[in-house]
Amino acid sequence: MLIYGERVRREAPGAMLERIEALLAGADAEPLWILRHERRVAALIEAGRLAQGLADAAFAERGFDAPSPAADAAMALARAIAAEVMASLSSRKVARPPSPSSRPERSGEPGPRGGARASWVPDRPFRAPGMTELVRGRAMPRAVEVKAPEGYAYYAVYPETYGLAARGTRFEAPPAVLGLRSIGTSLAAIVGAAANARNVVTARPCGHPFSRELKLSDELVRTLTAPVAVVDEGPGLSGSSFGAAGDLLERLGVPAERRWFFPSHLGGPGPKSCERHRRRWAGAQKRLVTFEDYALPALPGWFEDLVGLPLGPLEDLSGGAWRTALNVEAPVHAAQERRKYLLRTSKGEFLLKFSGLGATSSEKLRRAQALHAAGFAPEPLALRHGFLLQRWMGQARPPTDREAVMDVLGRYLAFRARRFPAAPEDGAAPGELVGMAAYNAGQLIGEAAADAVRGRLAPLLSARLRPVRIDGRMHAWEWLALPDGRILKADVLDHDDAHDLVGCQDVGWDVAGAWVELGLTQDEAGRLCRRAGADETLLAAFEIAYLAFQAGAWTMARDAAAPEERKAIERLLDGYVSRLARRLV
Repeated sequence: MLIYGERVRREAPGAMLERIEALLAGADAEPLWILRHERRVAALIEAGRLAQGLADAAFAERGFDAPSPAADAAMALARAIAAEVMASLSSRKVARPPSPSSRPERSGEPGPRGGARASWVPDRPFRAPGMTELVRGRAMPRAVEVKAPEGYAYYAVYPETYGLAARGTRFEAPPAVLGLRSIGTSLAAIVGAAANARNVVTARPCGHPFSRELKLSDELVRTLTAPVAVVDEGPGLSGSSFGAAGDLLERLGVPAERRWFFPSHLGGPGPKSCERHRRRWAGAQKRLVTFEDYALPALPGWFEDLVGLPLGPLEDLSGGAWRTALNVEAPVHAAQERRKYLLRTSKGEFLLKFSGLGATSSEKLRRAQALHAAGFAPEPLALRHGFLLQRWMGQARPPTDREAVMDVLGRYLAFRARRFPAAPEDGAAPGELVGMAAYNAGQLIGEAAADAVRGRLAPLLSARLRPVRIDGRMHAWEWLALPDGRILKADVLDHDDAHDLVGCQDVGWDVAGAWVELGLTQDEAGRLCRRAGADETLLAAFEIAYLAFQAGAWTMARDAAAPEERKAIERLLDGYVSRLARRLV
């Protein structure tokens, strides 16, 4: 199925440097350690994006990775900021410093209670005079293509965990660090800073997604003498990026005992991996500090000044566990859900939900606050170091008043369309939607269905669409009815910025979603179009694209689901496929 997408933006290196400078300068003025630390990590991520963009631009010119003055200067900047991040960690006393792990990660295991009440100590002002000037002095393209590091955005990968893992690894000599782009730029920088690496380089895995290879110049290859640390997120479906690095180091004669791999989890490569890579990975030296060891114990302390001390351990609501807390029946794709936890303090119950690391947190918080002020969402209290804190609606239940839901829905979509415009590059272009829908329909129904989809979706290719930050989830279980009669929308913040190809779209996408998910009549869907300001003539095309996307997404959810989840997913999936087939007759 075709459901995933990658956000690529063209940005000016000068503007990126200004953001890095603002993040670092603003850190010193923040009153709390977590706020200062958050800004430094955001600066590291932004420096990694800059280094990735410059390195990829040089790669595109040559066809291989080689030393590049601008990209190398950006990597030096990222490494210097990474050193500040590690110093920031050292400036705070913790009850039990996490240590690198070689055991399988135990998802959802609570960390030690003491970590939530770590004491605070002053940290020194962090200054990096001339760091950005080193990059400004290099010849750079006017714009570079940069990608959103998926682990930081969606999967709660914290760069500090890599630095802590490297700090706890005993290399027999300062290592060479090889980071695999995209996310490997900033991750390699922090591993290099923590391990006092003799050099840090990055490489772009290229070729077929399930059979990657690295193309390095002889000069770069000569830097990869043992010991070598390979750094990336994953391994994923094929593990071929780590596999390509392992292939290269084997060819160079780096012995297995002098090769170290820094992944984001200790699971093996997925089902698309080759036997050679699986066998090597099973015996490789791997080091990591888990989210459960690093962030989870400290998470309540990040918000202690706002909500007080926790009354007990956090309750994990990830992977569909929220259904029990809200007494809701709903299918879930557990692997795609963001981390979320229930925090209880003397001031009440609060939801902590991962919403992404990086420089966009203030913008996301403003959107959440605007949606709450307009009466559509629970109250957000803060967004700190990737986690949104909001009041927990534990008394909420699925709404039963259809007319009330329709009224809120119309006002809600109109508000989003008016208040949250987006750029075309923030979501799939119309041609990409057509390609996705045709491919998924062809896989699920047959090639004739793919041809029919192309014909029915042709109006989208010539329409004047207005991309906005859509909600993206109109499913019935996403709506909350409170005891006082209010109806709120859950998860209003992240679905336009998820690891899928849809992203930001015309509000007609959400109207079509409501038509499908809430069982609206065609007349009701038309009225909703008019209230939201959507083009009613495009509604049928958006419905088909929506159905094809949901059918593809839930097909993948079914294939990955535990047996007890599969039946509910199959019922939902059958509904999408049968409705799609009817629309294509």
